[in-house]
Amino acid sequence: MVDPHRNVGRTIIFSIAICVVVYLLVAFAVGSSLSLDEIVAAKDHSLAEAAEPVLGPCGFYFTIALAVVATASGLLASVFAVSRMLAMLTDMEMIPHSHFGMSGPIREHTLVYTVVIASGLTVFFDLCRIASLRAFYLVMDILIHWGVFRRLHQEIGASGWVLVTAIALDVLG
Repeated sequence: MVDPHRNVGRTIIFSIAICVVVYLLVAFAVGSSLSLDEIVAAKDHSLAEAAEPVLGPCGFYFTIALAVVATASGLLASVFAVSRMLAMLTDMEMIPHSHFGMSGPIREHTLVYTVVIASGLTVFFDLCRIASLRAFYLVMDILIHWGVFRRLHQEIGASGWVLVTAIALDVLG
């Protein structure tokens, strides 16, 4: 990648912008195809319900198939991203590590840990409870940003306004 310090940030911003546009287009498509009562009745498959009048029954099932593929790919991407981050933090000795009798590198261990923990959360908690864990993440994120702002931002060259903006967005989230 040419000039990664500049282009990685741009790539992330472009990706987020594309996602926002796609989500807005999907919301507009569903809102213009279905009434509010139909959207509420359809619940989790309102996009597929909105596709059915336009594309017929095949459109309904095609939309569901696309949603399954998108969910699976997002899940895989998240699992690998989290496991790589855990491996990096383990290599930096920021979190403890135990092999639990497994052979292979730490990266494979953290992949197993991530899948086991995510599977356990999925089995033992319903989706509403898992979503409520988001509040814990936001509080943790605010505390980390605040700690960096108060103690490290000059040392590591972090922009204070970026940290304050992140805290504000976390509070709004």
